[in-house]
Amino acid sequence: MPARIDRDACLKCFEKIIIDPRKEVVETADVVIPQDDGTLVVYRGPQCLTACPSDAIRIVQDEVVVDVGACVDCGACVDECLPGAIELF
Repeated sequence: MPARIDRDACLKCFEKIIIDPRKEVVETADVVIPQDDGTLVVYRGPQCLTACPSDAIRIVQDEVVVDVGACVDCGACVDECLPGAIELF
């Protein structure tokens, strides 16, 4: 099912931080991406990512994207996101 994402609304729901694991501990994160320099890019949230039962929602280049081929049209992401941030049609 196609999805429309309001990028401005979506960015209010998750944060991106960069952590040096030699100096800091990652306490909670939904997505952790190791970098070549040894740091970690950590994303906390978004709620839609953790709600999706089919792992159709991912973070790509600091944006939430929906893999329409993997989406099972359950609407769990819409139920969990900020009003208007994601719409399935």
